[in-house]
Amino acid sequence: MITIQKILTFTQAHWQICAVFAVTLLLIIWEELKNNIGGMPKIAAKDAPLLINRENAVIFDLRAPKIFAVGHILGSINIAKSDTESKQITAYKNKTVILLDTTDALAATFGSKLKKQGFTKITILDGGVPAWQNAGLPLAKN
Repeated sequence: MITIQKILTFTQAHWQICAVFAVTLLLIIWEELKNNIGGMPKIAAKDAPLLINRENAVIFDLRAPKIFAVGHILGSINIAKSDTESKQITAYKNKTVILLDTTDALAATFGSKLKKQGFTKITILDGGVPAWQNAGLPLAKN
């Protein structure tokens, strides 16, 4: 029978192994949480075109207009982060929405606001525009 005393004795005798196990477990938990920020799934750049084509998904690009003009995904809509209640956005409430920003966490914050407004199909483009480019996908420029 395993008792708490035996567990403590083992942990003290093999603290290095236990420390590695604990760190590994925390890293696994961190990765899982990171991959599902705010209850919104992430999509890899290579898989996004399929979602765009099959579900007619719309891309909300939350980056600054100057950065958007330098290069953006064709058909994406540049949205100000403060503009969560405009008619331009609410028109897409029943569509699949892909969010991208300079960081995934910023996109998740905006996505949380959209969820409160009744959006249900929200996805974050994992890695944003750099990931899109790394996947060999084209950008449009203004």
